[in-house]
Amino acid sequence: MKSILLIDGNNLMYRGLGRAHMTHNGKRTEGIFMGLSMLKNLLVQFEPALVFVVWDGGCDPERRAKYPDYKKRKIKKTKAEEVEMKEFYRQVPKFVDALSKLGIMQVKIKNREADDIIYSLIDGLEMFSLPDVKTIIVSTDKDFFQLLKKTNVYNPVKGEMMTEELYEKTYGFPVEFSLMYKAMSGDRSDNLPGVFGVGAVGATMYIKTLLKTENEKMGLKEKTKLQKIVDKVDKNFEVFELMFELMKFKRIDLTEIVSNLIHPQPQALSELQDNGMKLISDYGFNSLLEQFGSFLIPFELLFMKPGNDIGKKP
Repeated sequence: MKSILLIDGNNLMYRGLGRAHMTHNGKRTEGIFMGLSMLKNLLVQFEPALVFVVWDGGCDPERRAKYPDYKKRKIKKTKAEEVEMKEFYRQVPKFVDALSKLGIMQVKIKNREADDIIYSLIDGLEMFSLPDVKTIIVSTDKDFFQLLKKTNVYNPVKGEMMTEELYEKTYGFPVEFSLMYKAMSGDRSDNLPGVFGVGAVGATMYIKTLLKTENEKMGLKEKTKLQKIVDKVDKNFEVFELMFELMKFKRIDLTEIVSNLIHPQPQALSELQDNGMKLISDYGFNSLLEQFGSFLIPFELLFMKPGNDIGKKP
Protein backbone atom coordinates (compact mmCIF):
# COMPACT_ATOMS: atom_id res chain seq x y z
CA MET A 1 0.00 0.00 0.00
CA LYS A 2 1.27 3.48 -0.89
CA SER A 3 1.96 5.90 1.92
CA ILE A 4 1.81 9.67 2.25
CA LEU A 5 4.13 11.20 4.81
CA LEU A 6 2.92 14.30 6.65
CA ILE A 7 6.02 15.58 8.42
CA ASP A 8 5.94 18.01 11.33
CA GLY A 9 8.69 20.33 10.07
CA ASN A 10 9.40 22.24 13.28
CA ASN A 11 9.55 18.98 15.19
CA LEU A 12 11.94 17.36 12.70
CA MET A 13 14.23 20.38 12.51
CA TYR A 14 14.36 20.82 16.28
CA ARG A 15 15.36 17.17 16.76
CA GLY A 16 18.31 17.72 14.44
CA LEU A 17 19.57 20.86 16.15
CA GLY A 18 22.48 20.28 18.48
CA ARG A 19 22.74 16.54 17.68
CA ALA A 20 26.20 17.16 16.22
CA HIS A 21 27.94 20.52 16.29
CA MET A 22 28.70 21.39 12.67
CA THR A 23 29.83 24.70 11.22
CA HIS A 24 30.64 26.04 7.77
CA ASN A 25 32.13 29.49 7.16
CA GLY A 26 31.60 30.28 10.83
CA LYS A 27 27.88 29.40 10.86
CA ARG A 28 26.25 26.37 12.47
CA THR A 29 24.69 23.95 10.00
CA GLU A 30 23.85 20.80 11.98
CA GLY A 31 20.09 21.43 11.93
CA ILE A 32 20.10 21.49 8.13
CA PHE A 33 22.43 18.51 7.87
CA MET A 34 20.52 16.34 10.34
CA GLY A 35 17.17 17.41 8.89
CA LEU A 36 18.25 16.35 5.40
CA SER A 37 19.72 13.09 6.70
CA MET A 38 16.58 12.22 8.69
CA LEU A 39 14.33 13.05 5.75
CA LYS A 40 16.44 10.95 3.38
CA ASN A 41 16.16 8.01 5.81
CA LEU A 42 12.38 8.43 5.97
CA LEU A 43 12.16 8.35 2.18
CA VAL A 44 14.20 5.14 2.10
CA GLN A 45 12.23 3.54 4.91
CA PHE A 46 8.70 4.28 3.69
CA GLU A 47 9.14 4.86 -0.07
CA PRO A 48 6.20 7.31 0.06
CA ALA A 49 4.06 8.31 -2.90
CA LEU A 50 3.85 11.87 -1.54
CA VAL A 51 5.52 13.94 1.16
CA PHE A 52 4.38 17.15 2.82
CA VAL A 53 6.61 18.98 5.28
CA VAL A 54 4.32 21.22 7.33
CA TRP A 55 5.53 24.27 9.27
CA ASP A 56 4.05 26.33 12.09
CA GLY A 57 2.94 29.75 10.93
CA GLY A 58 2.56 31.10 14.45
CA CYS A 59 0.25 30.60 17.40
CA ASP A 60 -3.45 30.36 16.58
CA PRO A 61 -4.96 33.74 17.62
CA GLU A 62 -8.36 32.25 18.47
CA ARG A 63 -6.82 29.83 20.97
CA ARG A 64 -4.71 32.62 22.45
CA ALA A 65 -7.86 34.80 22.78
CA LYS A 66 -9.62 32.03 24.72
CA TYR A 67 -6.60 31.35 26.91
CA PRO A 68 -3.94 34.12 26.96
CA ASP A 69 -1.29 31.80 28.44
CA TYR A 70 -1.62 29.32 25.57
CA LYS A 71 1.89 28.29 24.45
CA LYS A 72 3.48 30.94 26.66
CA ARG A 73 6.52 29.75 28.57
CA LYS A 74 6.25 30.66 32.27
CA ILE A 75 9.84 29.85 33.15
CA LYS A 76 12.33 32.28 31.66
CA LYS A 77 14.73 30.70 29.17
CA THR A 78 18.35 30.33 30.15
CA LYS A 79 20.95 32.07 28.01
CA ALA A 80 21.88 28.72 26.47
CA GLU A 81 18.23 28.04 25.57
CA GLU A 82 17.86 31.50 24.03
CA VAL A 83 20.96 30.90 21.91
CA GLU A 84 19.57 27.56 20.72
CA MET A 85 16.17 29.04 19.83
CA LYS A 86 17.77 31.88 17.87
CA GLU A 87 19.88 29.30 16.06
CA PHE A 88 16.80 27.21 15.36
CA TYR A 89 14.95 30.14 13.78
CA ARG A 90 18.08 31.09 11.81
CA GLN A 91 18.43 27.64 10.28
CA VAL A 92 14.74 26.96 9.58
CA PRO A 93 14.45 29.23 6.48
CA LYS A 94 17.64 27.71 5.10
CA PHE A 95 16.26 24.21 5.64
CA VAL A 96 12.97 25.20 3.98
CA ASP A 97 14.92 26.47 0.97
CA ALA A 98 17.00 23.27 0.87
CA LEU A 99 13.88 21.09 0.83
CA SER A 100 12.35 23.21 -1.91
CA LYS A 101 15.48 22.74 -4.02
CA LEU A 102 15.21 18.99 -3.52
CA GLY A 103 11.61 18.88 -4.75
CA ILE A 104 9.81 18.51 -1.40
CA MET A 105 6.34 20.03 -1.04
CA GLN A 106 5.90 22.21 2.02
CA VAL A 107 3.11 24.21 3.62
CA LYS A 108 3.26 27.22 5.93
CA ILE A 109 0.30 29.49 6.67
CA LYS A 110 0.44 32.64 8.74
CA ASN A 111 -1.26 32.24 12.14
CA ARG A 112 -1.95 28.58 11.45
CA GLU A 113 -0.44 25.78 13.50
CA ALA A 114 1.18 22.79 11.81
CA ASP A 115 -1.05 20.39 13.79
CA ASP A 116 -4.20 21.92 12.29
CA ILE A 117 -2.76 21.87 8.75
CA ILE A 118 -1.81 18.20 9.05
CA TYR A 119 -5.23 17.35 10.48
CA SER A 120 -6.91 19.08 7.55
CA LEU A 121 -4.63 17.48 4.97
CA ILE A 122 -5.52 13.96 6.10
CA ASP A 123 -9.10 14.32 4.85
CA GLY A 124 -8.10 16.40 1.82
CA LEU A 125 -5.67 14.07 0.14
CA GLU A 126 -8.30 12.73 -2.25
CA MET A 127 -7.21 15.59 -4.55
CA PHE A 128 -4.25 13.43 -5.52
CA SER A 129 -6.47 10.60 -6.80
CA LEU A 130 -4.18 7.94 -5.33
CA PRO A 131 -6.04 4.69 -4.54
CA ASP A 132 -5.09 2.52 -1.58
CA VAL A 133 -2.97 5.06 0.27
CA LYS A 134 -2.39 5.43 3.99
CA THR A 135 -1.15 8.55 5.73
CA ILE A 136 1.64 8.53 8.27
CA ILE A 137 2.36 11.53 10.48
CA VAL A 138 6.04 11.89 11.34
CA SER A 139 6.44 13.63 14.70
CA THR A 140 7.26 13.06 18.37
CA ASP A 141 4.21 15.16 19.31
CA LYS A 142 1.64 13.04 21.14
CA ASP A 143 -1.14 15.50 20.25
CA PHE A 144 -1.46 13.60 16.99
CA PHE A 145 -2.61 10.46 18.80
CA GLN A 146 -6.18 11.76 18.69
CA LEU A 147 -6.03 11.15 14.90
CA LEU A 148 -5.11 7.46 15.12
CA LYS A 149 -8.53 6.40 13.82
CA LYS A 150 -7.50 7.83 10.45
CA THR A 151 -3.71 7.59 10.41
CA ASN A 152 -0.59 6.26 12.11
CA VAL A 153 2.01 8.38 13.92
CA TYR A 154 5.69 7.57 13.48
CA ASN A 155 8.17 8.72 16.13
CA PRO A 156 11.51 9.11 14.25
CA VAL A 157 13.51 9.30 17.49
CA LYS A 158 12.19 6.05 18.97
CA GLY A 159 11.63 4.42 15.59
CA GLU A 160 8.13 3.52 16.81
CA MET A 161 4.91 3.48 14.82
CA MET A 162 1.92 4.32 16.98
CA THR A 163 -1.28 2.69 15.76
CA GLU A 164 -4.80 2.61 17.13
CA GLU A 165 -4.20 -0.88 18.50
CA LEU A 166 -0.86 -0.01 20.11
CA TYR A 167 -2.36 3.11 21.70
CA GLU A 168 -5.07 1.07 23.45
CA LYS A 169 -2.50 -1.49 24.58
CA THR A 170 -0.20 1.26 25.92
CA TYR A 171 -2.76 3.52 27.60
CA GLY A 172 -5.40 0.98 28.54
CA PHE A 173 -8.33 2.69 26.80
CA PRO A 174 -9.47 3.32 23.18
CA VAL A 175 -8.05 6.20 21.17
CA GLU A 176 -11.46 7.91 21.14
CA PHE A 177 -10.68 9.04 24.69
CA SER A 178 -7.22 10.44 23.94
CA LEU A 179 -8.46 14.03 23.77
CA MET A 180 -10.36 13.65 27.03
CA TYR A 181 -7.22 12.19 28.60
CA LYS A 182 -5.09 15.14 27.51
CA ALA A 183 -7.71 17.70 28.51
CA MET A 184 -7.69 16.29 32.04
CA SER A 185 -3.97 15.58 32.40
CA GLY A 186 -2.72 18.71 30.57
CA ASP A 187 0.03 19.44 28.07
CA ARG A 188 3.11 21.14 29.49
CA SER A 189 4.62 21.85 26.04
CA ASP A 190 1.64 24.08 25.17
CA ASN A 191 1.36 25.47 28.72
CA LEU A 192 -2.06 23.86 29.19
CA PRO A 193 -2.41 22.69 32.81
CA GLY A 194 -5.41 20.41 32.44
CA VAL A 195 -7.64 19.89 35.47
CA PHE A 196 -5.75 20.70 38.66
CA GLY A 197 -4.92 17.66 40.77
CA VAL A 198 -5.93 15.00 38.22
CA GLY A 199 -2.76 14.25 36.24
CA ALA A 200 -2.06 11.33 33.92
CA VAL A 201 -2.77 8.61 36.49
CA GLY A 202 -6.04 10.20 37.58
CA ALA A 203 -7.17 10.77 34.01
CA THR A 204 -6.48 7.13 33.16
CA MET A 205 -8.41 5.93 36.20
CA TYR A 206 -11.32 8.24 35.36
CA ILE A 207 -11.57 6.98 31.76
CA LYS A 208 -11.20 3.30 32.64
CA THR A 209 -13.94 3.64 35.22
CA LEU A 210 -16.10 5.48 32.72
CA LEU A 211 -15.68 2.43 30.49
CA LYS A 212 -16.39 0.18 33.48
CA THR A 213 -13.13 -1.72 32.99
CA GLU A 214 -11.85 -1.16 36.53
CA ASN A 215 -14.94 -1.03 38.75
CA GLU A 216 -14.90 -4.64 39.92
CA LYS A 217 -11.14 -4.62 40.64
CA MET A 218 -11.18 -1.56 42.86
CA GLY A 219 -10.81 -1.73 46.60
CA LEU A 220 -12.01 0.92 49.01
CA LYS A 221 -8.77 2.93 48.76
CA GLU A 222 -8.93 3.09 44.96
CA LYS A 223 -12.63 3.96 44.98
CA THR A 224 -11.97 6.79 47.43
CA LYS A 225 -9.19 8.13 45.20
CA LEU A 226 -11.43 7.85 42.16
CA GLN A 227 -14.21 9.77 43.88
CA LYS A 228 -11.76 12.60 44.61
CA ILE A 229 -10.79 12.70 40.93
CA VAL A 230 -14.45 12.72 39.86
CA ASP A 231 -15.12 15.56 42.27
CA LYS A 232 -12.19 17.56 40.89
CA VAL A 233 -13.38 17.11 37.30
CA ASP A 234 -16.96 18.04 38.25
CA LYS A 235 -15.82 21.07 40.23
CA ASN A 236 -13.57 22.26 37.41
CA PHE A 237 -15.69 21.19 34.47
CA GLU A 238 -15.42 24.60 32.77
CA VAL A 239 -11.62 24.25 32.88
CA PHE A 240 -11.91 20.76 31.40
CA GLU A 241 -14.12 22.05 28.58
CA LEU A 242 -11.67 24.87 27.86
CA MET A 243 -8.70 22.47 27.74
CA PHE A 244 -10.68 20.15 25.47
CA GLU A 245 -11.51 22.99 23.09
CA LEU A 246 -7.93 24.30 22.99
CA MET A 247 -6.44 20.86 22.31
CA LYS A 248 -8.96 19.89 19.63
CA PHE A 249 -7.65 20.31 16.08
CA LYS A 250 -9.18 22.97 13.82
CA ARG A 251 -10.29 22.42 10.25
CA ILE A 252 -8.54 24.56 7.61
CA ASP A 253 -10.05 24.85 4.15
CA LEU A 254 -8.08 22.90 1.57
CA THR A 255 -7.98 25.85 -0.82
CA GLU A 256 -6.15 27.86 1.85
CA ILE A 257 -3.61 25.07 2.21
CA VAL A 258 -3.05 24.70 -1.53
CA SER A 259 -2.67 28.46 -1.97
CA ASN A 260 0.07 28.45 0.68
CA LEU A 261 2.17 25.65 -0.75
CA ILE A 262 5.87 26.41 -0.80
CA HIS A 263 6.51 25.28 -4.34
CA PRO A 264 9.39 22.93 -5.06
CA GLN A 265 11.93 24.67 -7.29
CA PRO A 266 13.07 21.95 -9.73
CA GLN A 267 10.92 21.49 -12.82
CA ALA A 268 13.03 18.65 -14.16
CA LEU A 269 15.09 15.82 -12.72
CA SER A 270 18.35 17.32 -13.98
CA GLU A 271 17.56 20.55 -12.14
CA LEU A 272 16.98 18.64 -8.90
CA GLN A 273 20.34 16.88 -9.35
CA ASP A 274 22.14 20.18 -9.95
CA ASN A 275 20.41 21.72 -6.94
CA GLY A 276 21.45 18.80 -4.75
CA MET A 277 25.11 19.02 -5.73
CA LYS A 278 25.24 22.80 -5.23
CA LEU A 279 23.40 22.58 -1.89
CA ILE A 280 25.80 20.02 -0.47
CA SER A 281 28.83 21.93 -1.75
CA ASP A 282 27.61 25.29 -0.45
CA TYR A 283 27.18 23.93 3.07
CA GLY A 284 30.35 21.86 3.04
CA PHE A 285 28.53 18.60 3.79
CA ASN A 286 31.50 16.47 2.78
CA SER A 287 30.07 13.19 4.05
CA LEU A 288 26.98 13.68 1.85
CA LEU A 289 29.20 14.65 -1.06
CA GLU A 290 31.12 11.40 -0.76
CA GLN A 291 27.86 9.41 -0.99
CA PHE A 292 26.02 11.87 -3.24
CA GLY A 293 24.35 9.23 -5.40
CA SER A 294 22.83 7.25 -2.54
CA PHE A 295 21.78 10.46 -0.78
CA LEU A 296 19.96 11.92 -3.78
CA ILE A 297 18.28 8.77 -5.17
CA PRO A 298 15.33 8.80 -2.68
CA PHE A 299 14.59 12.45 -3.59
CA GLU A 300 14.79 11.61 -7.30
CA LEU A 301 12.41 8.67 -6.93
CA LEU A 302 9.88 10.79 -5.04
CA PHE A 303 10.14 13.59 -7.60
CA MET A 304 9.21 11.23 -10.44
CA LYS A 305 6.12 9.72 -8.77
CA PRO A 306 2.60 10.73 -9.92
CA GLY A 307 0.94 13.40 -7.81
CA ASN A 308 4.09 15.30 -6.93
CA ASP A 309 3.49 17.72 -9.81
CA ILE A 310 0.81 19.50 -7.73
CA GLY A 311 3.57 21.32 -5.94
CA LYS A 312 5.43 22.37 -9.07
CA LYS A 313 4.95 25.82 -10.51
CA PRO A 314 2.57 25.98 -13.50
